[in-house]
Amino acid sequence: MRSSLSRRPELHADIPGCARPMVALPTGRMHSNGPLRLTKPALRLCQRCNRCCGLNVGHGHVVARADGRLRSGVPLIQSARMDSSTHPELAAALGRIPSGLFIVTARSGAARTAFLASWVQQCSFNPPMLSIGVKCGRPADTLLQAGALLSVNILRTGDSALMKPFAKGVAPDADPYVGVAIEGPHSGAEVLSGALASIDACVLSRSAAGDHVLVMAEVVAGRVHADGGEPWVHVRRNGFSY
Repeated sequence: MRSSLSRRPELHADIPGCARPMVALPTGRMHSNGPLRLTKPALRLCQRCNRCCGLNVGHGHVVARADGRLRSGVPLIQSARMDSSTHPELAAALGRIPSGLFIVTARSGAARTAFLASWVQQCSFNPPMLSIGVKCGRPADTLLQAGALLSVNILRTGDSALMKPFAKGVAPDADPYVGVAIEGPHSGAEVLSGALASIDACVLSRSAAGDHVLVMAEVVAGRVHADGGEPWVHVRRNGFSY
């Protein structure tokens, strides 16, 4: 007998902006083409971020994909919530992972936004691709769907003047470029004239990554805006926050 999945209008309690309906999933395993076995109490799994919100964590093997379907064979592992007060050595170690400072601009149709990002990496040579970590609930989280265009603007070391307009975030309906010199858009989104370099890309896919979404984008163009200067490298004291 096939089990049913009931949608509930509950929200993910500990992730701001994560407001999609949740799905009640029975724990146990799911066969590739078969029904779920109802062997333990249900876990509630948020479809948007793939984090388990229920009890009895660690017993289940049912995971929601980005398209809402289910796949089997991956155990749900959820430890107690970590932070710098409970895990200070881990916080320091995570903070030593270097990243850059970037202004990512994005557009889809008439909508556009821009945000300060740290977690941007090249992740493929052929075709060249980028991965971008976006925190759940940001305006860009909604906009950066497959087909959206973006530009990664690489900041020059110490260029606080160009970073400052984006440091506290941009409201969803606000003009993200007030007082900022821009070019284009050309093959991506708007480019900041003062950036050290810029890379245009198109979003191909998204994957849940805890309290962030991992956006995968294929590079279509890029250029260095001026000779001289080094990219801004960022190291954090606390790996549990920006």
